[in-house]
Amino acid sequence: MPKVKLGSKDKPKKPLTKLEKAEIRAAKMVDNEEQRKKADIDKRYKECIEYKMLKGHSREMATQMAKELIYQESIVSG
Repeated sequence: MPKVKLGSKDKPKKPLTKLEKAEIRAAKMVDNEEQRKKADIDKRYKECIEYKMLKGHSREMATQMAKELIYQESIVSG
């Protein structure tokens, strides 16, 4: 009786071309760059809040000012 491997596929995978490899590598590079930028912005935001609180502002006010500075969101209080 022949041995049968479980989970074996009938068709072997086709090797990737140089262009496909380059596209995969480029997509990973773009993702890594976006993650790095987001982490950098988040770090600057937290540091800005901490600095404003050290200067004597309340946490709410410091958060609002940090959003305006880091994310350039204009928050109009009515």
